[in-house]
Amino acid sequence: MSAKSVDFSKKRALVASSFSPRALALLNEAQPLLACLGLSPVIVHAGEPSAENRERMAKMIEESRFAGATDLELVLRSGAVEEVLLQAAREHQADFIVAGVLPREGFFKYYLGSVGRNLARQAPCSVLLYINPADEPVGFRKIHHAVEYHRTSDIGVDLAAKLAVLNGARDLYFTHAFRIPESVLKKNRVLTPEDYKKIYGREDKKLQLYLSKQLTWDVRYHVQSLYEKEHSPSLAFARDIGADLFVIHAPKKEPGLWDRLFPNDLEQTLHDLPCSILIARNRTSRKR
Repeated sequence: MSAKSVDFSKKRALVASSFSPRALALLNEAQPLLACLGLSPVIVHAGEPSAENRERMAKMIEESRFAGATDLELVLRSGAVEEVLLQAAREHQADFIVAGVLPREGFFKYYLGSVGRNLARQAPCSVLLYINPADEPVGFRKIHHAVEYHRTSDIGVDLAAKLAVLNGARDLYFTHAFRIPESVLKKNRVLTPEDYKKIYGREDKKLQLYLSKQLTWDVRYHVQSLYEKEHSPSLAFARDIGADLFVIHAPKKEPGLWDRLFPNDLEQTLHDLPCSILIARNRTSRKR
């Protein structure tokens, strides 16, 4: 299950594992996801790399859907969870990191606050945080991607569409939160329903045009423009439609949607997430 050298021709995903009661459920959730994305699994445990721990982890893997996998690697390393995951992701040039925990676990707030925040900002690749890994995975049935306009290829749009197609998702939503310029608000102190209709229509067309240039997958989807006043309405929209996966771009150095979604305490906001979250990022290649 382990290898002394890394074959960089393979595409890999790290799966964070532990000895918690829900660790097996996360492995079972991760296996079909990685399979449909064509990623080889690297199971990472942040803990003492003893023979006993390696044996316990190997036994858990054999009890999971990863049983019998020939391309699986197992990494055990002492250290803080996020530091171990970030180091392993860079060493293996991972395309994906998968982690998860149950909301009712006492570790949840710390995990999604400290670990989730650090992974979101520092990971060299996309990060999927499962909020509630299931014993019997059903895949993602309703996916919502909060679109930010990019000048180049959009990894968020591509991942959302790819997962919708490969998971046989029932619904795929692309939204974009827009703001009405201050100049327009000052000029028209009271906007009429007709004014709002025109604004929404214009924003919907802009989003449709953007998606027509970005989408490479033949997939049906819904488009919805969202009016943003003080904070982004994207999280509320995900909750309202009952999404089981919320896709957002990784935070950038300059202020963006991430900062408007999580303006105050990211730890508390993540604690209130309505569903699993995929933080999309193009992989950062490590110089060799």
